[in-house]
Formats: sequence, C-alpha cells, structure tokens
Amino acid sequence: MLLSLILPIQRSITFPHNLGGIILLVIGVHIALVAKRLFKKTNTPMSPEAEPIRLHTQGVFKYSRNPMYLGIVIGLIGIAIGTGYLVNLIFPFIYLMIMNYVFIKHEEENLEKEFGNKYKEYRKKTRRWI
Repeated sequence: MLLSLILPIQRSITFPHNLGGIILLVIGVHIALVAKRLFKKTNTPMSPEAEPIRLHTQGVFKYSRNPMYLGIVIGLIGIAIGTGYLVNLIFPFIYLMIMNYVFIKHEEENLEKEFGNKYKEYRKKTRRWI
C-alpha cells in the first residue's frame, strides 16, 4: 500500500472523498481495540494458536464472532481508500481470505471442541463477520 504512494499510478479516489478512509480506519481500529480490551480484561489469550479458555459472546462479539479481524479489515479498507488507489483494496481482500480460510477455520474448530453446544448455539446466532 505504501508503494502505491510513490508509484506513478492515477488516483481513483480523490480529495475530499478519500478522507472517508480516515473514518473507516478509526471505526476499524475502535472495533479491534474494544475486542482486544475484552480479551485482556478476561485474561483470554489472543494468539490463534492458543487454547481457548473462554467463549466471548457479549459486547462486540454479540455482532461478530471475529471483531478483531473485522476491525482490521475495515481499517485496511480505510487505508486503501485514504491512499486514493483502488488497487489497494486487494490487500484487505487478501487479508480477509487468509483469515477466513486459514486462521478462523482453525480457531472455530478449537472453539467447537472446547465449548461444544454452547459454541454451536453462538455460531447460529452470530455471523462470522457481520
């Protein structure tokens, strides 16, 4: 994304429209930090490889099973729009695909193993992303 700022590419999103990216960046960071604070408050490890010790279903987790990843995706979209180059939207898309098919799949398997029906019920009520 940073390279796009120095490469001779025509901006697709110009001022002041690219400033909408700042709003998305702030929203994304806020969502991710709220989820992160909840994990810290409950001493829940944030590493995708860590053993799940608690199932969070309140706060931002009531609306998304993966609010930290969602916040990062929204923030990356905000950065892409802020740079003004539509080509930068590929990076949030790539991140989303990696998280969705590699990390989240693994995490959900662990959560189902650890919390069983409680996790299955949560999964029925709450979407993976939004």
